[in-house]
Amino acid sequence: GGTLVNSGMLNNNSGGTLNNSGVLLNVNSGTLNNSGALNNSGTFNNSGSVSGSGTFTQTAGSTTNSGNFAQGAMNIQGGSFTQTSTGSSNISGNTTNAGTFDIKGNTFMTGGAFTNKGSLTVEAGATLTAGSFNQTAGSTLLKDGTIDPPTTITVTGGTFGGVGTVDGNVSVSGIGATLLVGQGTLDITGVLSVIGSNVLFNIGTGTFTLLDAQGGSTLTNDSIVFDFLSGSSLPIGLNLSDYISGWTSGMAVNDQFFTEFGSGGALTSLAYNDTTGALTSGGSTGPSNVPEPPALPLMLAGLGALALTRSKMKRHFSRMC
Repeated sequence: GGTLVNSGMLNNNSGGTLNNSGVLLNVNSGTLNNSGALNNSGTFNNSGSVSGSGTFTQTAGSTTNSGNFAQGAMNIQGGSFTQTSTGSSNISGNTTNAGTFDIKGNTFMTGGAFTNKGSLTVEAGATLTAGSFNQTAGSTLLKDGTIDPPTTITVTGGTFGGVGTVDGNVSVSGIGATLLVGQGTLDITGVLSVIGSNVLFNIGTGTFTLLDAQGGSTLTNDSIVFDFLSGSSLPIGLNLSDYISGWTSGMAVNDQFFTEFGSGGALTSLAYNDTTGALTSGGSTGPSNVPEPPALPLMLAGLGALALTRSKMKRHFSRMC
């Protein structure tokens, strides 16, 4: 529970365990070489160098990296991990986050899988590079940052999106998953597939909101909500093509469309014309040549859960997007 300041060389060899429940400061001139287990439940600030092939695990507390951070694996089970604009990280294996993970600048690289089930934020000027990216719960918020995996990003739970760039393909599936498009452009360089999930467009006054999937988009059996954060009535000439770049007839199959005015407002059903892309007040309908799917009643029953999730989510996101 005390304080340890390292300004030289601190070694934790293979098979060893270094536990911090107090304050651990690895200052500019310090090198912490971990090839065993490095466990944090207190405060760990690194402005020097963390190296080695070991595993860094955090169960509580906080870690702030403003230097160089290299390990074999990282497991954030709780607490917060923050990489500042002067920090950089290179994890050769897998990274798992179930806490609060904030990349404020430079590159966080993990050679294996990045699995998120907590809160992940990638801010302006920051890049998350991973061997693969999976999200089963929690949230991933891009604030003009970049996520760059070589494989398809898979989201089966929680909220994913914001404003920024995803360099690759994105797959969102399951009623517990939401694609968030913030006040700006969510740029996906590959193919977007959203199946049986939720899509939320946050639309502010004097801002534009655009989903740009350069490889094309497929939206199937989804609940799509346009939240006019500062509005009180449906804009004249609302059209899906205004919010999805490259919109074409048949892109949105068996989707249900809704609007909302302000955080926590009631959902109002919209009618969708698949020929023109127009959205108007009234019952929500999809392309006439596609039969209603058996899963649709279940999706509509889940809108209450979506409203609760969305109201919590917007308290966290609306000021950011």
